[in-house]
Amino acid sequence: QQTKTKKQKKKQSISSTMESLVRTLGRLADEFGEPDGEWVRLTHYFRQDDLAQMIGARREVVSTLLNQLRDRGLINYARKDGLLLHRAGLEGFLVSAEKSPANLSDSGF
Repeated sequence: QQTKTKKQKKKQSISSTMESLVRTLGRLADEFGEPDGEWVRLTHYFRQDDLAQMIGARREVVSTLLNQLRDRGLINYARKDGLLLHRAGLEGFLVSAEKSPANLSDSGF
């Protein structure tokens, strides 16, 4: 029972960290974003360490979460292109997270 509770707390922590990351990316898009079709390109380069400090998480956690967002088609990043955000997709992610936070852990978040 105790192990199950620890796993549930860890899933809740990861999902709230993911929400914090997505919200932070949205704020950065508002401040530093430039429209690029359906995407928003951040005009300022942010390192994973920068994002980790902004949300109070370890860089390794941010790296994992960014990869999950990329796998879902919500962001794209490459050194030469910077960070591209699919704004509508990220907003949809937040709406679904607010409706059913448990679904985040079921979907790998």
